Amino acid sequence: IGSGTLTFQKASDSPSSATVPNSSGVVLAKYNANPTGEDMELRQVSFYISSSSGVTALNGTVYVKVNGATVYSASAASLSGTSAVTVNLSSWPILTKGVNNPITVETSIPSAATASDNYIVKQFDLIQVRRLVTLDLLDPGVSASDANQISVQAANLAVTTLSTPVANSVVTG
Repeated sequence: IGSGTLTFQKASDSPSSATVPNSSGVVLAKYNANPTGEDMELRQVSFYISSSSGVTALNGTVYVKVNGATVYSASAASLSGTSAVTVNLSSWPILTKGVNNPITVETSIPSAATASDNYIVKQFDLIQVRRLVTLDLLDPGVSASDANQISVQAANLAVTTLSTPVANSVVTG
């Protein structure tokens, strides 16, 4: 029986556009894990979230999701901002062979964030998987990957005064 292998990379649709302060459910990074030969159970990942400006720290909860299901959550304040830390997942999702299994890192952007703030998921790596046919635990040997930088954009509100009010109209029908 052949042993399964795993490919891992930043998804082509990983977010790169700016977000606004006080946003929730912001996807900071999206990756694809694609096992070949056999399904795999993901056990451990490592990563950190860097703030290039270092001005406004994240202060909510950070979630790691696999195929849309939350497999890890922690206070953003408890995560390193300078070096990757290995974390044990709270549940072990199955990575289905032959398909891209999306892995996302999500959080909320603080209301105090300004246009000088930006965030980036760094050195995201799959540290340990269990192959479900071979039945062994191993480091799949994939390379760590950085996500795109997510900038914060100040919210804008444009107010325009109409010189002529809009006429009321009634449509009969």
